[in-house]
Amino acid sequence: MDDTEKPLFLLGVGAQKAGTSWLHSYLEQNPMVDMGFQKEYHIWDARYRPGMFKGFVAKPKKGESAANAMRRFMQNRAGVYEQYFRDLISDKVRITGDLTPSYSALSVPQLARVRDKLVSVGFQVKAVLLMRDPVDRCWSATRMHTQTLKGHGVDMTDEQIFSLFVESFIGRQSELRTRYENTIKALNEVFSPDAVYVGIYEEMFNEAPLRRLSEFLTVPFNASHVSVKVNQSWDIPLPLDLRKRCADFYAETYAYCHEHYPQTVELWQPLKTA
Repeated sequence: MDDTEKPLFLLGVGAQKAGTSWLHSYLEQNPMVDMGFQKEYHIWDARYRPGMFKGFVAKPKKGESAANAMRRFMQNRAGVYEQYFRDLISDKVRITGDLTPSYSALSVPQLARVRDKLVSVGFQVKAVLLMRDPVDRCWSATRMHTQTLKGHGVDMTDEQIFSLFVESFIGRQSELRTRYENTIKALNEVFSPDAVYVGIYEEMFNEAPLRRLSEFLTVPFNASHVSVKVNQSWDIPLPLDLRKRCADFYAETYAYCHEHYPQTVELWQPLKTA
């Protein structure tokens, strides 16, 4: 069977706060797509990097949900992950996938193992990475974390939020999510060029990029989705000195993306505050 005739598995590898929820909503509106019981499964980050992503390790607990139980089985029992998604495929459903941003942390051998598991049950596998200006991505992630803390009754001053931002963007998890050049190089070692899509958050909400993405995904183009906003976090201004510190920290990422994706020169201006 030719690859184009096989069902498609879409492996989303990030980036966090760069449009993966928007992509999931775009896919889910289509009757030929079934992404299963959630957007982010956190199987391979928990399996291969448990020290880094221990919060995503599914543990048995009294009265656990069906979703938690299935994730636990996927993480611990060989074959469950790929067979679950294969069982979603039918005459009508031809596309499924797992959009977990922290898969950006997977190494070349780990990505290859995931690909091979999915290929073994009859999928063609494509990978998607959505990138966002590194400073804006890191700041958005901090704001999201702050909102989560607020939901648990933890109030923070602006200064505390700024301190959390600095602590976060230099952390190893943030680097794994933000140094796009490393993820792109890994994807290019594992997948053929026509099986990798690198999108840029700042231009996604336009018809031309969405049309290109739709062609890659083999789904009908839906122009109305350019106006859809998903999981927006509230905004507070980030001081210029902190923007510069973060931009300097990710200088190599900016340089790589400016070279390989020239539109980011104009789209990513981390020191522009208005």
